[in-house]
Amino acid sequence: MKNINRILFVLLFALLPIIAMAAAETGAEIVYFDDPKGDISITSAGGEAVEADFGVILAEGTKIETGSGILELRLVPNGTILKLSSGTSFELRALQSEGGSKKNIFSLLRGKLRTLAAHGGRGEQYEVQTPSAVCAVRGTDFINEVGEAGSSILVRHGSVYVESVTGRRWVTLEANQGLDTRSSNYRPVTIPFEEIDAIFADFSFLGTDPSAVPGAPPETGGDDGGTVPAGSAAGAIGQPVTVAVARDREYETKSYDERSKFGRWISDSLGADIGTTTIEGNTYSKLVLSPVIDTDRFRMAFYLPIIYIDLFNSGTWYKPRGNNEWSFGTDQSGWQDVISDIWIDLWLKVRYVEYGDAEWDPLYFKLGNLNTMSLGHGALVYQFANDFDFPAIRRIGFNMGYENTVGFEVMVDDLSRPNLMGLRFSVSPFKSYRAFEMGLSGVVDIKPAGEAADPDYYGDPWFLAASLDFDFLEVNTGPFKMVWFADGSALAPIYRSNADAGDFPNVKAGPAWDMVWGDGRPTNFGVRSGLRGLAGPVRYSLEYRYWNGVYVPSMFNSLYGRKKVEYVDTFTNYLNNGQILSDNMGIFGEAYWDILDDGRLSIGAGYHWPWSIGNGAVDFDTADYLKLELVVGRKLIKAYGVHGSLKYERSNVRQTIADPGKYSWFDAYTVFSGEIVFPLNPIINLAVVGGTTTKYDADGNIVWANAPDNTIPEISPVLSIETRINY
Repeated sequence: MKNINRILFVLLFALLPIIAMAAAETGAEIVYFDDPKGDISITSAGGEAVEADFGVILAEGTKIETGSGILELRLVPNGTILKLSSGTSFELRALQSEGGSKKNIFSLLRGKLRTLAAHGGRGEQYEVQTPSAVCAVRGTDFINEVGEAGSSILVRHGSVYVESVTGRRWVTLEANQGLDTRSSNYRPVTIPFEEIDAIFADFSFLGTDPSAVPGAPPETGGDDGGTVPAGSAAGAIGQPVTVAVARDREYETKSYDERSKFGRWISDSLGADIGTTTIEGNTYSKLVLSPVIDTDRFRMAFYLPIIYIDLFNSGTWYKPRGNNEWSFGTDQSGWQDVISDIWIDLWLKVRYVEYGDAEWDPLYFKLGNLNTMSLGHGALVYQFANDFDFPAIRRIGFNMGYENTVGFEVMVDDLSRPNLMGLRFSVSPFKSYRAFEMGLSGVVDIKPAGEAADPDYYGDPWFLAASLDFDFLEVNTGPFKMVWFADGSALAPIYRSNADAGDFPNVKAGPAWDMVWGDGRPTNFGVRSGLRGLAGPVRYSLEYRYWNGVYVPSMFNSLYGRKKVEYVDTFTNYLNNGQILSDNMGIFGEAYWDILDDGRLSIGAGYHWPWSIGNGAVDFDTADYLKLELVVGRKLIKAYGVHGSLKYERSNVRQTIADPGKYSWFDAYTVFSGEIVFPLNPIINLAVVGGTTTKYDADGNIVWANAPDNTIPEISPVLSIETRINY
């Protein structure tokens, strides 16, 4: 027995070198392949064809053409896994081994390769050679892609050293960075880790377990678990590499990661505009500083303008509504006027302050020049805008909301000169069915006639409105979301004094309840019901409306600031004459569609088609409403990075078409804004910005377009040519 044990020990000892050699055998095992057309071609170093099959070990020097298929490999014995996309030409040029190559060297001539490199503490080294660059890998998870014009690299974890084949340019890519080798500055582009995860998820391993790779990082999230400074690498991976893509990326980030922390803060937080602007027919020069504070949920931007004819003569500086915004009370007398002027001038330096997101966060607030303030479903306040005259006139709006079992919303048009204010309370009374919600809103404009030539002529009224709204049903099935809602609302003025005795003898001081109840029935009210939600990439709303008399659906909208004196005149005439108007109906629909992803192209449109019914006839002369929006992102026209936006809103569209002599497409019934931006280099853009503004005289009084009625303000074009500097 002892002799047998000795013999076995000797045999085992003799076999150890052979076992060790077998254990140290290197190669790349086929662990997964999909070959729909049977055109995967594998050729050994000796030129012999190798059949693609599970478990086949490919040796050093093997060449692979994937054709229409895909292939996944695992290096033996170290555990690194590789994925080759269709259309890839690849070679296992060298495999790291004892007594052999010191590196794992791969050659990628075209196509796409993902590498999840093992790090087991044994000095593993990797190199990926492409026609335009060599990648020395100290990282773990990365993608290489080679197109006709160049190559690109995207790093999810770890780091990759990239050197051009000429040796003249080099860079190190860290986690969440990408590079296009055709980029003129050969600098990395920083990418949000959510975008990184999405790209890698689209090119995930199918036949291997990434977590089994020695030293593999987690499958989701960035190395630091947080969002990195946002640039853009859309196009770096997943599409052919072109000069246009490289230039697009070059404009997105310019050596961002090469800067100090202070340099990054300057880049993120400072901007400036230098140029000219035409306001009310006068051409001014302007210099605007725009510091920004931007954190995860809190955002704040300042607006520090000097708009001037002669920079060294403050008397030639532009004064919005006649106010010298840089005086801070020094041009006032009396402590109340001084404090009021300081308050207004300080707030005018704030572009916006925001916390949270109204669509996603239970608590949010917005402060500044705003264009999307709504209460509930918008029966009273719908996308109210206080920035319709920006930048000629600036206002400090306020909008805040909280949503839970019990919630609220509040809005103010201008904290420096508050007039329009609204408040809504909501409750979801059934814990078992949270989709049902009730809301009660109240809105007041304390001075709708404040900009009239003579407010006392109309009795200087208030507008008081109330609304009751319901959510009945909610559907949420993946890409399709829908809410069924219904609202009812009414409005009545409250007069501070008697209106002009000559023109309005029947309009007396006090609340005008005749506006909401007359002849034994409710009057001047509105009801509506409809659906709103998401259908894939499209946000939509479709509703039926019914209203009576001079009530206006969603009256407090983006056009309200220019039409409110006309509303005062209409309501006062109605009360004085006791007239009975027809019942009205209408269909309102709107949709916003992100046609191309990554913010490249978006459009929006909305239209309210109303008609009046009375005396057995249908009258289509009731004022309709049209809204159009277009956003062209920088990545749509990649070769030049030109981008811009356009927004046009108008009521009385049908009347304008029928009577162009009476109406203009850019009068007081219109809100228009647009810009087109031409990148000149990575930090300087040239922008042409257009819009319209209410015309004011030197004393800050409105210039009226329809004298002597003085209800429709005159509108002036605003055109700016700006040089925008981003550090």
